Amino acid sequence: MSKIYLSKRARRIIPLAVVFFLLLYCIIFHPPRPSWHMLKGKWPLPKWHTNMELIVGAHQPLYKLKKIVVLAHREIERLDEIINEYRRDSEAGRLRNLGKKQKMVLSPTLFYILQMACKTSQKSKGAFDITVGPLVQLWKRCRSEKRLPREEEIKRVRANIGWHFIKLNQKKSEVTLSNPNIMIELGGISKGYAVDHMVEFLKKEGVEVGLVNIGGEIKTFGKRVWKVGIQNPMVKENEEGEVIAIIQLKDMATATSGHYFRYYEIKGKKYSHIMDPRTCSPVPWRILSATILAKKCIRADAYATALCILSVEQGLKLARENGLEAFIIAQRDGKVQYHMTPGFAKYLVAKVKPIKALKR
Repeated sequence: MSKIYLSKRARRIIPLAVVFFLLLYCIIFHPPRPSWHMLKGKWPLPKWHTNMELIVGAHQPLYKLKKIVVLAHREIERLDEIINEYRRDSEAGRLRNLGKKQKMVLSPTLFYILQMACKTSQKSKGAFDITVGPLVQLWKRCRSEKRLPREEEIKRVRANIGWHFIKLNQKKSEVTLSNPNIMIELGGISKGYAVDHMVEFLKKEGVEVGLVNIGGEIKTFGKRVWKVGIQNPMVKENEEGEVIAIIQLKDMATATSGHYFRYYEIKGKKYSHIMDPRTCSPVPWRILSATILAKKCIRADAYATALCILSVEQGLKLARENGLEAFIIAQRDGKVQYHMTPGFAKYLVAKVKPIKALKR
């Protein structure tokens, strides 16, 4: 059998060549992973009367993360054209003022929001209702006129409130309003949807972990565990206040609804800004705030509103029946009480701080 003889030079070059081609293979087929970067972004959403905050992290160059944050800002502006009911030129604005036209073909986004809203209304037996708009408008007008609503005004408004007036046709992606006088208000659910939407947008852009916060409606995603504070409901909305509880979230959403010193004051008496669509009156000052934990922020947002209208017992029962965790701050006989579903405690980082009752 013949033998191959290599020169000393060849014997030196061949191992180097092998190493070179191995490195080239690794670079082409297994490129080095970019460094880990995290970035924060925050800007006002004046049309929503709140702010949006993003925290994003990924194995991407910093300039790419900055570009993603800019794109996220543009995306929320695009979404605003669909779900902001206070813009007359938006899809939600046209729906809000649909009136006697009574029918409208909806985008998949708005159809889904209405679908979730009606489902929550059904589950909560009308405590959550996106047709409560006329009642809210009545109380705003009465506050400016420094008087209480008259009985005939309440009667007229009551006839135009009811989620059952909304008929959805999924095949046609169409909504029909069986009462032309109803007014649809999406404020109790639209921010939750926006948070979910932005999380999915960021994931598609390659963000690995993150947090989206729109006006206190929050969703986290990725492998990281985030700590989120629950604010004392005695402070004014959108103001920094005392954090009375801290919860830890991983791939979860949370939303809190409450009074936060928002009220109507008429003839020296304060009335809650939260309206009970079933009684057509402000809710009693018994539930100060309700926090919901859920997989989707749209559900957390809507059910947090419902729990501020129901009694403590009804609210906890509703949360349990729908696979949600709830934390309710209530007051009774001049004392503040904390109530929670059995599973909520595992999300608490520390013991909840005591607070004083609300003085009316």
